[in-house]
Amino acid sequence: KAEPVDPAPYAIGTIKDTLDKYPHIKNLLPAVGYTNGQIRELELSINNTPCDVVLIATPVNLARFMKINKPAIRVSYQVKDIEEAGLAGIIDEFMKRPR
Repeated sequence: KAEPVDPAPYAIGTIKDTLDKYPHIKNLLPAVGYTNGQIRELELSINNTPCDVVLIATPVNLARFMKINKPAIRVSYQVKDIEEAGLAGIIDEFMKRPR
């Protein structure tokens, strides 16, 4: 049975700072930016974490920008509005406001 791994103890730099600031984030490493330094910190954090496979769920395929030392699978997802107005309705209302 596959079990998620808590990567927080293995995170470094801005990745660690983000996890410390938002302790409710569990079992994932946030991609907090795409500067060379942030990509390197994410790469090291991933490679430090003892796991069998890495799931990449970012808009950009991060495996193209870093060397991950374990198998990595890119997953996709969709966001669905659960409110009646939804995101489109909120944007429409915002655009109607006087400037």
